[in-house]
Amino acid sequence: MHHSDSVRSYFDEGTEENENKQHKYQFNVNDINRKEEKIQNAELHLFKQYQPNGQGRPRSAMIQIDIINMHNERVISSRIVSVHVHGWLRFPVTKIVKRWVRKRKNNKGLQVRIRNIGDDKNNVKFGTKNTLRREPMLVVFTKRVKGSSLAALLNGNGLNILQNNEKKKRVKRTIVTMNDDKPNNHIEHHHKDGHLECQLKPLRINTRNMGFGENIINPTEININQCVGSCPARIKEDFLNNRHTSHAIFQAIVADSSRPGATHDQPALPCCSPSEFKDEVMIISGRKGSQELIQLVKFEKLIATKCACL
Repeated sequence: MHHSDSVRSYFDEGTEENENKQHKYQFNVNDINRKEEKIQNAELHLFKQYQPNGQGRPRSAMIQIDIINMHNERVISSRIVSVHVHGWLRFPVTKIVKRWVRKRKNNKGLQVRIRNIGDDKNNVKFGTKNTLRREPMLVVFTKRVKGSSLAALLNGNGLNILQNNEKKKRVKRTIVTMNDDKPNNHIEHHHKDGHLECQLKPLRINTRNMGFGENIINPTEININQCVGSCPARIKEDFLNNRHTSHAIFQAIVADSSRPGATHDQPALPCCSPSEFKDEVMIISGRKGSQELIQLVKFEKLIATKCACL
């Protein structure tokens, strides 16, 4: 993903085609905030339609495709391909998209110019916004300056995660699922006093039942795991391992030694909490004005993978 955590797809808002085989495309990238995100890469994707080998047309016929910045009419990207090639073609346009984000008034769109190489005349066609799954699109890879925040992105899409709180309470039982069926290779560890040791257990969440169905397209269900169990009330040798932090060990020692005749100010025992995480990629739907945006977003530290007393 070009070292990015978000991928956006923008579709053409005003395709034009003239007799000189020049296509004009307009993409609205005003939703990108350059103070919060850095553009890592940008590509123009065009679908070249199949062109049968006509009578007298050599198989070696070539064309040159130029991508032109309409603001200054300069060529910003170019490719030479066979006239018989069909499918998606990608053109790097990172620099021009960065300029659009810095100065929105410079976004006059892109023009695609097709030139025949040699004496052959070829009628090249690209997919348009009226061609299902073949429409031209601008794909932009960005990385948030401070990492991807789930709450910030949902709020930025106009979703207040604190709204409809009463409704969420009514569906609370269907939001999360704790896996009570223990796999064969799962062993629960207990302290000698019978309490469950701090350990990792599944926590499956249904995003649609949480009210995020219109924003989180995929996955609709995800296991983020959870840390359950208690940290020991008495310091034992097995507690002094690298799995727990130095802070937790000191806190447990102090809490343990403070128990006889303890007051209300005695230190609390360490908490069983996630200590390691992994990232997760989601497909997010958002809206800026009348434009719908589909983003592929990588959220950092979303799924707990290890637990420790902290």
